[in-house]
Amino acid sequence: MKNNRITVRFEDEEYTLLLVKASQAGLSVSDYVRETSLSRHIRLARSQLDIQAYRTLWEIASYLQALQADIRQALQEGRNIPKDLNCQVLTLLHTQVKQLRKKIAIPDAGGTDC
Repeated sequence: MKNNRITVRFEDEEYTLLLVKASQAGLSVSDYVRETSLSRHIRLARSQLDIQAYRTLWEIASYLQALQADIRQALQEGRNIPKDLNCQVLTLLHTQVKQLRKKIAIPDAGGTDC
């Protein structure tokens, strides 16, 4: 049973668009608003720290990728590279950085995102 009511104000153009979209969907305005408001994922605004971390991780990932390419090219050309420079470790680091970026960009479903 629907016991709760909410009032929303629209500009004339917005309201007309709402009526058209509800009609095109074959729904009443109430059902259309209910369906679109409850079934969509709303992303929360990111903090400045999240944005900066994402950008920094992107830069790190780019540098790691370039370093991997340089090492592969050096090995193909028969050049010596430092023994502690390991492509597998760089690949692992690159993968971890990409996963961190993904976590910042798309919070897990169990978080506070709507």
